[in-house]
Amino acid sequence: MSPWMAAKLRAVACIFGFAAIGAGVGLALSIRGVLQHGYPGIGFWRTSLWLSAQGADRGAAVGLAAGGGVLLLFHLILRTFRRPFPRLPSTIRRRLGYVIAGRAARAGAGLVLLLTVALGILGWATLNHARAQASRRGRSIILIGIDTLRADCTCLNSPGEHSRALTPNLQAFGAHGTVFSNAVAQAPWTLASFASVVTGLYPGEHGAEHLTSTLAPPQTTLAEVLREAGYRTLGVVSGEYVTTSAGMAQGFEVFDESQVQGGTGISSNAVTDKAIELLRGHGHEPFFLFLHYFDPHWIYQDHKSYDFADGYSGRLREPAATMKQSEFQEYLGTGRPGFGRKSLSDEEITFLRGLYYEDVAHTDEALGRLFAFLDDAGLLDSCLVILVADHGEAFLEHGRLGHNNSLFAEETHVPLMIVGPSVDASRVVDSPVETRDVFSTVLAWVGVPPPAGRQYPDPLLGPVEAAPALVRSAGYTMVLGMEGRMLSQPVECWWTSVQDGRWKLIKEHLRGRSMLFDLENDPGETRNCQAENPDCRRRLERELDRLDDEVRGRAPRTRVPEASEEQQRRLKSLGYL
Repeated sequence: MSPWMAAKLRAVACIFGFAAIGAGVGLALSIRGVLQHGYPGIGFWRTSLWLSAQGADRGAAVGLAAGGGVLLLFHLILRTFRRPFPRLPSTIRRRLGYVIAGRAARAGAGLVLLLTVALGILGWATLNHARAQASRRGRSIILIGIDTLRADCTCLNSPGEHSRALTPNLQAFGAHGTVFSNAVAQAPWTLASFASVVTGLYPGEHGAEHLTSTLAPPQTTLAEVLREAGYRTLGVVSGEYVTTSAGMAQGFEVFDESQVQGGTGISSNAVTDKAIELLRGHGHEPFFLFLHYFDPHWIYQDHKSYDFADGYSGRLREPAATMKQSEFQEYLGTGRPGFGRKSLSDEEITFLRGLYYEDVAHTDEALGRLFAFLDDAGLLDSCLVILVADHGEAFLEHGRLGHNNSLFAEETHVPLMIVGPSVDASRVVDSPVETRDVFSTVLAWVGVPPPAGRQYPDPLLGPVEAAPALVRSAGYTMVLGMEGRMLSQPVECWWTSVQDGRWKLIKEHLRGRSMLFDLENDPGETRNCQAENPDCRRRLERELDRLDDEVRGRAPRTRVPEASEEQQRRLKSLGYL
């Protein structure tokens, strides 16, 4: 063989060497990801095989591309030096050949490529087997998360002033399934609450419990479990705390964040449009679709289609339309000691509520189009549809505006409904339930086991008696004032609460005090009745302390990653920080 031909063959072998290196790197990164995530409930080896095959195949593709570029470069070099190459000393030609690709390198490259091909075939077979099993189940899931929606705005429990006019589509849809009239969110703000929905864990367990936290591995999300079980996983979101940067994209094949517009955007119609587009493309195969509607969140928009906020022209109209939430609260002085319901007139409170109601009604209109499409497309025959909110919104019921301020009902009592095949219609469950129960409910309905090594709540679609007797919430925030005085530095405040069918206890850990409410006679939580009910207070305090200790014992062992500097910048620009 001529030296020219030998050099060319070695250059070709170099391509396979690059492909082998790429495959090896991809394989190693995928195995590292599997070790981080675990997925023991699905099957470690099956998941490892699938992800490793994907990593090896992608790495090999990158390696082949890199090798092709090197081959082109070598081809140009060899073409330029074709004539002088044979004249080079044999020692130089031989060493150059070893550099390009020696025998050991070629042998190693061949073995790694063979392993890559084998993993690719096995991974492909594993993926198709999982999708075949999902198809045999014949069940898909749509999880609708609505940001900042109070339960009393939906007429699902105690109708508010405008509830029947606010959400007619949501109310009509809920009549086809089961409504949980006493659903409690695990936190009074978005990331902590929705992270609990998609992991089945309390905020202290999944770690995304502070405003700058992220949901990060090794926590396993609903999308990850269902994707490994053969479902197509699709997401359309519209809020900063449910984005990839916040860690909420884990497990999704398609994750549309184009409608994350901040407080001034109006996105509900676009979210519905994108949902319909995805369903038209993937509705024929088993899927999990997560939709996030943001419009009820501050800044409230004045919609021309509704007149809930018309007729007011006072001092709040312009600030309410332009200021970030933190700026607006600073403008009103809500963080100062002594601020309370009397700080705003009844007309001003009615105006703010009216703006909020208009956003709720607008969102309900967009949901109506989605529900109509599901009906027309026949998807309700095979889809479980779950609608849940992350938290409510306060309008000075306890001297606070907005959310992430307390664990009172206006911030933690949220709508929760489930519609689908085999779900009882026109059923109302009054027992208290937690929104994190959605995780177990979805997996039980499709017949997929939850990840091992964690304790999860009972599914919501079982007997009423199976519902948890106690529900828990937790909140973390920064306080500027306390006991009528301003603090020199903001202090982190921690609340937890526990509720059974009648009684609710809120514990303020920083102040070392608790409040007890009789929900049967005081659903608005206006009167602390612990002095008259000491035995009940002690019982619930013991239960809450037990739950708090259990949650702390299951906290992440490693440090939870903070949001990136860019993510924190965006959160500050929206008034979250």
